[in-house]
Amino acid sequence: MPKVSDKTLRCHNGRSGKSKSVDKFYCDRLLKVDTTSADYRVVMPPKLVKGPIRPWGATRTYTRNWTINANNNNNDNEEDIDEDTESECDRKETSYKDKLPQLVYYKIFISDGHKYTKDYIISNLVEYVAPETLVPIMYRANGNGVDFFVDDRKVAAALLFREITTPRGRKLTVRVTRPPFPRCIIDDEFKERVKQAVMRRYIHETKSVDLSKFHRDFDLASDYFCALRCPLILQYVFNVLHEYMPDLKALNLNGNMLNVGLAVCLARAKLRKLKILHIRDNSIRNMEEIYDIKYLELEELVLAGNPVCKKYQSRDDYIKDVQKWCPKLLRLDGMCLQKPMLCGVVNEGNNMPASAESEQAQQFVIQFLQEYFLIFDSENRERLLNLYAKDACFSMTPFDPHIPIEDREKLLEQGRWPIVLSFYKMPRTSHDLDRLIVDMSPTKEGTMLATVAGVFKEFKEEEKPIRYFNRTFTIILGGSGCLIKSEELIISELPETELEEMDTEVETSDSETEETDSEEDLESFMCLVNSL
Repeated sequence: MPKVSDKTLRCHNGRSGKSKSVDKFYCDRLLKVDTTSADYRVVMPPKLVKGPIRPWGATRTYTRNWTINANNNNNDNEEDIDEDTESECDRKETSYKDKLPQLVYYKIFISDGHKYTKDYIISNLVEYVAPETLVPIMYRANGNGVDFFVDDRKVAAALLFREITTPRGRKLTVRVTRPPFPRCIIDDEFKERVKQAVMRRYIHETKSVDLSKFHRDFDLASDYFCALRCPLILQYVFNVLHEYMPDLKALNLNGNMLNVGLAVCLARAKLRKLKILHIRDNSIRNMEEIYDIKYLELEELVLAGNPVCKKYQSRDDYIKDVQKWCPKLLRLDGMCLQKPMLCGVVNEGNNMPASAESEQAQQFVIQFLQEYFLIFDSENRERLLNLYAKDACFSMTPFDPHIPIEDREKLLEQGRWPIVLSFYKMPRTSHDLDRLIVDMSPTKEGTMLATVAGVFKEFKEEEKPIRYFNRTFTIILGGSGCLIKSEELIISELPETELEEMDTEVETSDSETEETDSEEDLESFMCLVNSL
């Protein structure tokens, strides 16, 4: 091919027959020139494409008839540009693939793919991604093409700059985009199919269920993007586990890129017999995200594949940190652990019968807690001042991940006056004392740790929602009575399935006081505080 000089290369459009001069700048920037045919095939980089720049793979292919000005016939100045441009093209494609960000999912779009069957499209794409596995999620027609989702970066990178050549020579281009999270309508049909998928994965002999990569389920992936990282979907799945598998002992949540903190919190509330938990290949970045895991008496845990594991320089530090959260853990990431020696923990094999003094102390604490909730549900919460130590601490955690961290810090109170004042800012409540679950254990001489779980009803304007609560008290036992040293309160919504199963409502007081009464009580209490 003769050497091209400025303004000498002419571009003839194959359709219109018109020609125009092409600047040498564009010729030097060409990525590929196929000189094996009369019509040179030219692929331009995205920066040279007119119009809006598309996401990854946004090159446009142009076919033109290139001719040389008749005045330039010097064959001595020939140069081979095929080899250089070919290597430059490979470098460009490799650069784009390397810059492909790590996402949870990618959207693949095939232009004009709606004219062909799904099997034909997928079978052609499988060749590009081998040896990786292509799992198309939510395959559907979209305008003048088809699209689907993939959850593997290697698969998405392999499909960049690809084309499907049909038997008639038609080129179907493949684009990779970064879409918003696909919407999923949670209706009765969706719930039934999710329930069947969960039940199908349950193994009754081992009382275990494998929900790894649940969005890839063959029965769901054709119509839904059922990702457990969606809180509503995750909560419904745990409702199914609680209803049909209450004695579940092993749960596998590997590869779901989910909010593990929410999953652990739901497991704590609904799967009390859980002993084995696999949460490999998720998005845990800090141990604080799985705070509630310390309330699960786990014997086996799998955390490998999470970003938090890369923060530890030695495996011993990693094991030691995990054992702080799970002191009874026997296996971590498939490796057996030595049971740690913890001060103040009695060996389970040598438990002695409870003494008469400890039983008497427990009965004393139960009476104390009954008195506490009766006062809390009354109109005069200032009487709780006598039940808290002078330097007591109180924290409240509403189960709502949308609340900013700076607002959560405002729910910490220290001192009995600020604590009781914060109670007046809460709506009137009525706890169901007949359904309380109390767990007590002595921590050291004169101190008792009590955890109380149950439900209560709120009185706020016209609504009277029923909520779940969990309160953990550190109680000091003294000769004159009990005092609360610290308290942790967790409030969460009660699932609809449990609301329907409740055959009796929470008992209310004889006269239900409206929220305006609580405001008057708060004003009177503030006057009392100011007078002191």
